Amino acid sequence: MVAEMSGAGIQASAATACAAAGTGGQDDDLFGFRSRAVLVALVGFAVAYVTVTVGTGLHITSPRRWAGLIVAFGLLVVTARRVVRLPDGRCDRRSAVAAAVAVLAATGISWWSLPAEQYMTLQNGPATAGGIVVLTLVAVRGQPGIAWAGAVAMSVLCGLWGLDRGIGFVPGVTITVWAYPVLVLSALFLLILRPMADQNAELRARSLREAFDAASTEAAADERRRNFEDFEQRARPVLERIAADDEFSSSEIAEMHLLEAQLRDGIRAPDWDTPAIRDAVWAARARGAVVILLDDGALQSLDEEDRASSRDRMARLLLDELAADNERVTARIMPPGRPVAASVVVSSRDCTRRIEMTAEGEVVRSVSGT
Repeated sequence: MVAEMSGAGIQASAATACAAAGTGGQDDDLFGFRSRAVLVALVGFAVAYVTVTVGTGLHITSPRRWAGLIVAFGLLVVTARRVVRLPDGRCDRRSAVAAAVAVLAATGISWWSLPAEQYMTLQNGPATAGGIVVLTLVAVRGQPGIAWAGAVAMSVLCGLWGLDRGIGFVPGVTITVWAYPVLVLSALFLLILRPMADQNAELRARSLREAFDAASTEAAADERRRNFEDFEQRARPVLERIAADDEFSSSEIAEMHLLEAQLRDGIRAPDWDTPAIRDAVWAARARGAVVILLDDGALQSLDEEDRASSRDRMARLLLDELAADNERVTARIMPPGRPVAASVVVSSRDCTRRIEMTAEGEVVRSVSGT
């Protein structure tokens, strides 16, 4: 019996079980970028950034220069937050390039906001360190090339700033040289730990596949048990009489044919198999109507509440047609993903009617023939 049943129901049960076990690799944060520890570290760095900026800039009185320093700080904070909160374990190329450009913009705004006449070397430190923090996050998130390109561009930019301020290109570049060992460490971190992270992700995916297979097997076993219990309850009395070599009247033989058809309906169309529909189909067949029930699984992909609601609407539609004096009734639940969820085709002496129900519950009727 299970061989003919829809596999969508088993898959839905298995998916539910897997969802209970874990979310899977859809939001892979293996390095804990969005952890509380990382957040505390970034907040601590932001506090140090502000402290050094304010401490070395007490002599700055120009609102325009302070506005530039504040804008640079805000841009670095927003960029770091965006890189940290990316929804996947790896940073995509577009996001990495955007982060590198934001770093260049922030450091440039910060450096050119410093007054030339009262410049102190330490004043470059916060913006440089902030840029390196962001670029390190980009590198560790799988884009080391873009991070290094951003760091080199930042050094060139600082050299141009040095030329503009009269201290020279090379002295300007040397202000950022200390940042490169940090990128070297991030590159080593990436080379060593990224393969381990990939292996971890593969192991997680494998465990989820195994959980899905186990849930599928369990769901199939449950379905077999339910089908067998139902079969035993309805067919056992007849089978015992056959085994006892009893004689059957013509009316009893007709009832056995009806029972056989009913059992087939339960296998072939499980979502039509309700007590009310069973009785209505039995009565329609008993008076000579041809009733065919088909189920291609459109309801199996729904959650329990939506499935029950859709099944009730479809059942009311089918019961109305079974109660009428029709010669042939074909009811079909469509495959998943179609705009029409179910159809009922009814043939009577006068015409053929087709009633369709959409996934949203809308009923569309059409009539052909006379």
